[in-house]
Amino acid sequence: MKLRQENIEEAMHGQQYDDFKSQLSQQLEEVIDRKRADLAECLALANQIVLKTFKLAGTRNVGQLRGLFQIQDEPPMLNSFYTEDIERVLQASADDSLLLKYLGLNPDVATKQEVDQNRDFISKLLDVENLPDGRWPGPEKYFQSLMQQVAVNVIRDKGPIKTDLKTVNGPPGTGKTTLLQDVFADTIVQQAKVMAQLEKPMDGFRRIKPIELFSNCKYNAYELIPALQGYGIVVTSNNNSAVANISKEFPSRNKIRQYPNENREKQDEYRTQLEEIDYFSDLANRILETADSWGMFAVPMGSKANQRKVFKHINHGVLKKQLSVYSDSWADARQNFNTALEAVHQEKARLHRMISIVERANPSVVDQAYLELKVVDEGIEVLNQEIANLTQKIENTRHRLVTLPKKRFLIFWQHETPTHDSLRFHISNLNKKLKDSMNE
Repeated sequence: MKLRQENIEEAMHGQQYDDFKSQLSQQLEEVIDRKRADLAECLALANQIVLKTFKLAGTRNVGQLRGLFQIQDEPPMLNSFYTEDIERVLQASADDSLLLKYLGLNPDVATKQEVDQNRDFISKLLDVENLPDGRWPGPEKYFQSLMQQVAVNVIRDKGPIKTDLKTVNGPPGTGKTTLLQDVFADTIVQQAKVMAQLEKPMDGFRRIKPIELFSNCKYNAYELIPALQGYGIVVTSNNNSAVANISKEFPSRNKIRQYPNENREKQDEYRTQLEEIDYFSDLANRILETADSWGMFAVPMGSKANQRKVFKHINHGVLKKQLSVYSDSWADARQNFNTALEAVHQEKARLHRMISIVERANPSVVDQAYLELKVVDEGIEVLNQEIANLTQKIENTRHRLVTLPKKRFLIFWQHETPTHDSLRFHISNLNKKLKDSMNE
């Protein structure tokens, strides 16, 4: 009645509302606090209280709706798709401190820090030594933003706070998936550091006791050595499209590019190198049922059908055959990886020296250098725009030259007009301007 009278403040904050809220909360807490093993039963009792309190059961309107939509069994208001999962967690004897943190029931307030305005925290977290040794092969201009790189380093446990649970929140289109790409890339590099210590690929596996699949059929099973374990990542969600975005799209060649846009005039070295490396691309194509996979980066395993398909293609025989092919070049691969890793470490050391010089410099000198650099950047932006405009003019002029009709002297002979020469001269001048702009 209060709401119908548009007295919203009284309806939501009046004494009657407070009494109603307190009484309902007490009734629900009594149901939840009961030591029951069956969570579904607790939800059913709570559902009855809600229906009775809000007078939703047995009303004339509800009966009409049930008949209209032919509803036989009305679903409870308080239900959950995760009832069985919650039951299993409640009955498990394992430590549930991580789950409690996830649910917000056991927050570690002492270790919380406000990061956004904490420049000292960000500075230490983003120290050159804490930067990943590898990142997702994408355009150089699309590097992580400040807070994205903060999140990446926190996930990689490079900050002063170590925790088993990290969350990254943000609306769609804010770069959460892009952020994960660098986390995945760093994980691969960290595992590759361990692999580079192996004498041959098969040293990364160890045989465990045979597994009896069914009567009189035993299967020789292998597992990764302990040093190579712990680098796997499980992507799970109640949104199938979100998981498919990673398991199916990330292994696609379209996710690997050196330039922001497809540039036909320049060779994409990233894709070329991946093709030379051949990261089990044929195996990935069979599992993902596609032809454009750059490698065995991720596979969908959310259903039994997908699991069977993966295990069908990845078995000891196939994997051993593929690894034997790479054994001859294993020594070269190890050397190439260690050489590239050392180059990254040297570049980090150079950046660290430069940062140290800047930190010791006079602040006024640094500010002046920053302003000069800003002017240079603005000039580069202007030149890039000029280059783009000249390139477009050249293309337009070439199109006019091709489509320009030629003068006919005879039926079988055509002769170019003076306009053709003029356009060619114009193209030559534009090319000269373009070359001068690029030199600047």
